[in-house]
Amino acid sequence: MKKILVAFICILGLSTFSSAQGNLQFNQVIIENFSANIGTWTTSTVATITVPAGKVWKIEHADLWIQSSLRQTQHSEYSLFIDNILLRRHKGSTGNAHQYASRLPVWLPAGTYSVIISNEDSSVYDFVGDINAIEFNITP
Repeated sequence: MKKILVAFICILGLSTFSSAQGNLQFNQVIIENFSANIGTWTTSTVATITVPAGKVWKIEHADLWIQSSLRQTQHSEYSLFIDNILLRRHKGSTGNAHQYASRLPVWLPAGTYSVIISNEDSSVYDFVGDINAIEFNITP
């Protein structure tokens, strides 16, 4: 009898736990574009994004570059963040090799977040960037 009671309690507990989590349902694709002029050795908030209540975003792509006619960024260093989460980093080098780092995908729960650019270089640049995410509805 004890074994049946323990088994029943375990099954009841597992079913309660498993139904506490929601399912994700595709809602839409989000594309956030931004641009900013950032001074030397400066970190600036360039935009804010808001993930609505009952939604979650999966950031699949994030990019940042220096706006120029030739798009030459070989000697520059800069980073793109959402709050304290590093999304993209470019570390310039001499020659043709570039070092890129990216930490994707990133999941964002409902809330408001700052888009931050860090210019880690001794020149002032006009930056252009984008963040692409998939928005999901959280369903019971």
